[in-house]
Amino acid sequence: MRLKVLYLVVLVSGCVMGAGFVSGSELWMFFGKYGLYALPLILLFVIIFTSGIYKVMTLKQKYSINNLTELSMIISPRFGKYVDYVLKVSYIIFASAMLAGIRIVGGEITVWVTLLISVLVVILNKKTLMKLNLFLVPIVIVFILTLLALNQENIDLPNLITSDEPVLIGVIAVIFYASVNLLLSVGALLRSYTTLSKKETFWVALISGVLLASLAIVVIILISSATFNTLELPIVGVALASGSVVSVIGELLVVASILTTFIACVFGVSNDKNNKLELFLVLSVIYVLSTFGFYHVLQFGYFIIGIFTFIYYIALMRKS
Repeated sequence: MRLKVLYLVVLVSGCVMGAGFVSGSELWMFFGKYGLYALPLILLFVIIFTSGIYKVMTLKQKYSINNLTELSMIISPRFGKYVDYVLKVSYIIFASAMLAGIRIVGGEITVWVTLLISVLVVILNKKTLMKLNLFLVPIVIVFILTLLALNQENIDLPNLITSDEPVLIGVIAVIFYASVNLLLSVGALLRSYTTLSKKETFWVALISGVLLASLAIVVIILISSATFNTLELPIVGVALASGSVVSVIGELLVVASILTTFIACVFGVSNDKNNKLELFLVLSVIYVLSTFGFYHVLQFGYFIIGIFTFIYYIALMRKS
């Protein structure tokens, strides 16, 4: 039982730990820049995210749901087909953000390597993504904690406490952020397990939310200095300040985290028959959108798709 819960916690966490999360960019955007209000905003994220995960797993067992399309049809039989189209567009937009993040870290060559790897994983072996997350998430946790130990002198507590940002905007943004990340996690979660007890379901949801919240707090503390939080990928700046070896490890982990989330998005938008022409067209659109830059794609994606996914979350929680 414990191994099953741990496996699903790592799977869910790995889907959220993409370019914006591991790099610290979206964590500062949605939490850190609000100063002391970051803590209640993170709590709001945990409430939405964990309640959504718990509800999805409960509905899966009740209705034998195997993928996101089936979940949409259960939630709204009348509009489920159209909702599925919007979900696929959402995956494309966020895959574009992941690819833009990889371009910042590794350059254009890394982008093309990522596209090639995603094609191979999608066509050859879908289980590869789950195995990658099982190794990646523990390594990311250890690395972030190591960075915290090495960079205590760079922590800027006054910058964490003071903020002139409007909190109401932060609340709305975090609601969208939690809804979007719930959706990104659910796609992989629905395909990955058979039956859980109510107790196991509860612990998977709770531990996933608490783990992500804890890591978010540590990363925000790490990038508190204005030297770092003004960068597109601030955690890379922290790694650079820690030495060349740590910097290389940090860049590799950021790329790996982005890669797993990118592949998860590609899975979400590609069909089960692995239509190679469809896959090529999807990746072409993703590549073009990624050229607009990580920060711009991320801002646009969370604002537009966040509205839709929050409505989806409300419909999900109302389903009995």
